[in-house]
Amino acid sequence: MIVRHFETEEEYRKHKALNFSKLGSYYHEGIYSPDHALIELEFKSYFEYGKMFETLLQDTVKGTKDFDKRFFISGVSGAIPEKLIQWIDEKEDLESHIVYNKPKKDGSVERSKTHKIMHAFIDECLDNPGMIPVSIEDHEMLKMHVERMCEMPYPGYNVKTGDLLSKAEWQVGIKWKDDYGLEKKALIDAIVDIGGEYILFDIKTAADEKRFSYRLADYYWIQDMQYTEGVQEVIGMLAYDMMQMLFLVAYKDKPYVCQPCMVDYGNTDQRIIAIEEYKDLCESFSKWNGKPIGWLPMKTKKVYLKQRGNI
Repeated sequence: MIVRHFETEEEYRKHKALNFSKLGSYYHEGIYSPDHALIELEFKSYFEYGKMFETLLQDTVKGTKDFDKRFFISGVSGAIPEKLIQWIDEKEDLESHIVYNKPKKDGSVERSKTHKIMHAFIDECLDNPGMIPVSIEDHEMLKMHVERMCEMPYPGYNVKTGDLLSKAEWQVGIKWKDDYGLEKKALIDAIVDIGGEYILFDIKTAADEKRFSYRLADYYWIQDMQYTEGVQEVIGMLAYDMMQMLFLVAYKDKPYVCQPCMVDYGNTDQRIIAIEEYKDLCESFSKWNGKPIGWLPMKTKKVYLKQRGNI
């Protein structure tokens, strides 16, 4: 059993240490860019869908009830307003976000019909304080994703992915220091020990397979490196280059399929090159003073133009 350094996700979030997201932003499109690491991510509602999926999947395989503690199934058909989840998490007065028309001559006011979907969600949230609504459409998609993920064969083993996840520890927060004195942290979605072999899982949702493939090559390889380094440090094993993370991905385009994905580093020599690149990245980050430089690296962009024919 791997050691947990954080009892709750909130405790993990508050702990000041380097996570892979910050390191990945610093490594912007293959260039070290400190200022990108300082850009605050704008909240997007699809982030919450990923959390919904991960929570419902964990409940399904482990028999927990965490989904019902944070989410409720909405009766409203339509997309959840982008800022609504932020308002809920920040404990804002939801009634203050109701939009009214100009007062009538008699002094009465009516709600704006332009924002009727938002108002419908707000009314439900007022009846379910502190909880996040799940739209009808998202709930149907979630159920399909969870069922298909659980039934998906796990590569290399004669077992369903859901059966393997049922034996895993979930939401394991760890911390450690690397060779450059950087304190790092990682929140592992799920990890299972099979006879001394640790398998790390990260649960992802993505718009489609193509876009996830780009992210895997450009960004998620850093997560693979950091999480495997962390697990090896915590459990006292050597040669973390022999361990890899498996990404379990649910695609949100029809027909809503799931897929196991792993970074392909090629042969052993190329894997070693990737490890050295990761170490160089960490060394560069360790020397950064945390302040903005004030400009971004030069950017080039290929364009593809077709030659015009004679008219």
